[in-house]
Amino acid sequence: MRSVSSLSAGQYMGYSLKYMFTRGKTYAKIGTLKEFSPEVSDSTRYQELFTFSFGQDFYSQYFGRGKNRFFNLYTGYNIGGMFATGEINTKFIFHLTPFFGVELFKNKYVLFDTRVGYFVPFSHNRNMRGIYTSASLNFVF
Repeated sequence: MRSVSSLSAGQYMGYSLKYMFTRGKTYAKIGTLKEFSPEVSDSTRYQELFTFSFGQDFYSQYFGRGKNRFFNLYTGYNIGGMFATGEINTKFIFHLTPFFGVELFKNKYVLFDTRVGYFVPFSHNRNMRGIYTSASLNFVF
């Protein structure tokens, strides 16, 4: 019998691409995460996660509704799915990530922000959930 703790790595690292539908509020995102931890190799572990999601950001009326140039606080969520793949296992899993973030700098052409959330998959929940951090550079072209 396989131990449940062998399904996911301790850390994943990767990149994503985000398309914003509205001015900093609604977006679609696709990304890939690869196993990034010093654990011993295990063929039953999910080594790569390919994600896609829909998300929204919400600004507080008490902090300027996101109109400041520096340090706009916001909350939001991502909801979507991921393909978890490994040498032996492959599975499609829905996920939800509530988060809060800070826009460090924003003008008409560039947005630099960082966020922290809690990744909650709807399958293998006890094993794959955890802290999700990201930093992004958005620009208009």
